Amino acid sequence: VDYATGAQTNNRAKQKSGLYELAKLYTGAKRRRGPIKAFSRSIRSDVIDLTTEYGDINETRKLLKIVDAEDDYIKLIERMATAKIQSGQFPQAYKLYAMVLKENAKSPRAPELQQKLIQLAAEMGNYKALVINLKLMLQNYGYAKSDWQKANSKRPQMLIKTEKLIEDLIYEYAVALDNDGRQNNNAQNLAYGIELYNLYLKRYSASKRAYEVKFYQAQILYLRQKPLESAKAFLSLIKQNPKGKFLNDSLEIMVTAAQVAYENDKKQYKLPQPGAAKKPQQIPEIRQVYADSLNLFSKYKPQDPNTVAMLYTSASIYYDFGHYRRANKDYLRFITKYPNNQFAVNAAARVFEYHRLQATKREYEQLKKLIARYPTLKASQDLAFYFQLPKPEPKQAPADREENAVMTAKADGGEDESGEQEAQAAAQGQSQGEDP
Repeated sequence: VDYATGAQTNNRAKQKSGLYELAKLYTGAKRRRGPIKAFSRSIRSDVIDLTTEYGDINETRKLLKIVDAEDDYIKLIERMATAKIQSGQFPQAYKLYAMVLKENAKSPRAPELQQKLIQLAAEMGNYKALVINLKLMLQNYGYAKSDWQKANSKRPQMLIKTEKLIEDLIYEYAVALDNDGRQNNNAQNLAYGIELYNLYLKRYSASKRAYEVKFYQAQILYLRQKPLESAKAFLSLIKQNPKGKFLNDSLEIMVTAAQVAYENDKKQYKLPQPGAAKKPQQIPEIRQVYADSLNLFSKYKPQDPNTVAMLYTSASIYYDFGHYRRANKDYLRFITKYPNNQFAVNAAARVFEYHRLQATKREYEQLKKLIARYPTLKASQDLAFYFQLPKPEPKQAPADREENAVMTAKADGGEDESGEQEAQAAAQGQSQGEDP
């Protein structure tokens, strides 16, 4: 009677008082038989109607909790949020969804509510909030040990569907932010794209999309002027997926990024005299990545016109830092394959210089015979000194000297046996090292 009278006379206080009494009656009677379901539906409907009319969310929450109507409360908030969205009040709708999600964190509908927050953040252009909500979605609903998955463990199909939803959302928004950043030269959105790509790979590294994500991620690193990181990412990607659909693009960007990093490296390194180092020095990361990139590019694009210079440059990096075992083999293979190339004389001179300083007389004579096979090199005035030079036997062989360096290099340019099983990429340019 109180509720009906309040409704008829527009007396909100009496109407609310009546609803509370009805709710209490429901609570006391909900275990009894009778028309309790119809009674419950009536109270819920009236509560929703009253709240819609007066907008008193707190009162609604209390009443619906009394009658165990969590779903009705969520639906009510959704209805109110939809009205806000239709009138362009996105921040207010966002607050409503955030509130109902916080109060129903273990509800089966929680991921759906989190998705609403993500969509609203995107609509408002608040990409920081978008990224935060995607991270929360993965953290709260994407792992088997999360409280939400434990609370809903008896709904396996829903869990599978939610996992797929999370993966799709992270991928789609990562690509969208990446594309927007590229098209509008927006560094911040590129940064958000990288952040979401990292998030995706952390959880879905075994997914079919992981290859594409790694490719886009490496591209963004180059666009954000991080050439060394980009080259390293492409090196890893190509090694893992040598037949990937982005192989050619990956090779081109990798070698370009590696060369930019190499050219930007202004550090002055203390290098040994050519051929004179007694033990190898640590190759700086920038130089190592550059050499690996040149080798890998040459491996997959041997017909590229820049490959010749790349092979020579890679060998020179190893030589400059005293890695003569690897460098001499690479130089000799280069000479075997390109004896008439402009770099062949330099390569031969460097191998000669190492043998002059550190090899045995027998090894030196073997080298002279090998180089003499190539008329261009034998006739070179730059190599005349080495062909005429007698080689005395050193009193003590150096610790790092390669045993019979010449003979271990196959004349037909066979596979490298130095432990570097995969050659690694490319880039133009010559070594910074000093030729003898």
